[in-house]
Amino acid sequence: MKRILLLVSALAITFSVCAQNAQRLLSSIEKAELATQDAKKNVKPATWIKLGDSYLNAYNSLKGAFSQLQPGYTHDDVRLYLTTNVGNLQSTVSEKKIYDNVYTVESYDFVDLYYNAEGRFEFLVINKNLGDYSVEALLGNALQAYEKATEIDASGSKAKELSRKLGELNQAFNYEAVTAYNLGDMQLAAGLSAGAVKCSDNPARNVTDTLNIRNSALFYLYANDLDKAEEYFERSLSIGDYQDGSINAYLADILSRKGETDRAKEILNDAFVKFPNSQSVLISLINLYQSTNDDPEKVLELVRSAQANDPDNPQLYYTEGNVYKELGEIEKARECYYKSYEVDPAYAWGLFEIGETYFDEALKIQKDMNALDYSDIAGYESLSAKFEETLLQSIEPYEKAFAIATDAELKSVIASNLKNIYFRFREKDPKFMEGYEKCNAYLQNSGAAE
Repeated sequence: MKRILLLVSALAITFSVCAQNAQRLLSSIEKAELATQDAKKNVKPATWIKLGDSYLNAYNSLKGAFSQLQPGYTHDDVRLYLTTNVGNLQSTVSEKKIYDNVYTVESYDFVDLYYNAEGRFEFLVINKNLGDYSVEALLGNALQAYEKATEIDASGSKAKELSRKLGELNQAFNYEAVTAYNLGDMQLAAGLSAGAVKCSDNPARNVTDTLNIRNSALFYLYANDLDKAEEYFERSLSIGDYQDGSINAYLADILSRKGETDRAKEILNDAFVKFPNSQSVLISLINLYQSTNDDPEKVLELVRSAQANDPDNPQLYYTEGNVYKELGEIEKARECYYKSYEVDPAYAWGLFEIGETYFDEALKIQKDMNALDYSDIAGYESLSAKFEETLLQSIEPYEKAFAIATDAELKSVIASNLKNIYFRFREKDPKFMEGYEKCNAYLQNSGAAE
């Protein structure tokens, strides 16, 4: 609570937009627009800056005091904050489901507050227009005004001021883009994120907005606007934002869907050279070669070429194992995984994957057992024996991987799987009960216990 009180004491808050304030904001916009129609004034950068300011100020005023709320606040935190600053406010409460998330929504005049299932504030939404201006119109008009100011500021005398204002506008676009994404409106999210990029691209600011370029690409992809998504993914790659090859994989998927498979392969092959351990690139390569009836052996040729250049790199043998695993050749996959351990006895991932292949195989057998007719006792007993035998085979590689692993998350996954295996066999041998207690203690002490 102290954190909030300190914040409150430092703020001079103007609360939300009442009818009178709304009219004042609209009048300010109208006055600034009229100035741009004056032949003497519309050639001055300051006139267009003032117009941009009127739109941006209107946007900020719609959020009012609510703009200071921080994600993670509880209902009580928010109530204390508002009561301290603006008094008791009337609100209505409802629920809204977005995808699989159910939000509690507190609706105030002009603003909706969204709380997650844990009762924590996540984001706010401006819930009505200011006159005829929607949120995206206010931000878009502000951008156009600042762009005009930049255009006629031949001397660059306003560049520093414009850079600061465009930076603020960039943050507003970004916030609204993420909010639109949270609400499930991908087309709107994409347009707003692209607006943020334009703020950074403006010559007065001239900043590479890596995050919003990437977000624009993803939002356009989610909106199924493939041409725009391709444009922004291409731009991400041009500035070196590969995201360990995942950007290449997204772009290749778009190109494949558009029938440009040769170019898709080129982009994925380039990514594989840079990021041979990227699972997204690897899976995309395999799927693409299979969908075009090409020999997946070509993917293995890339792996082996990388191994020839760097024979002591365990990750390359691990990657080769992943290729075979995706192709369903599990025994070859295990050989490669074990090779990664032989090359580097401190590399745990290959051993872990060997354990995983046995564990996954056991789960498939269990699924077959459950699908049997109840009267097929002999079949059930046969599969049950095979299930236990396969499950037991996972223990040794899991234990070896656990012993050498340094990654806390990996150790927790291994311990959790081993715990379940040992629990199943705990009555067959005291060593299994000891293994169960060891894994359970590790998970408890590491804070990863289920």
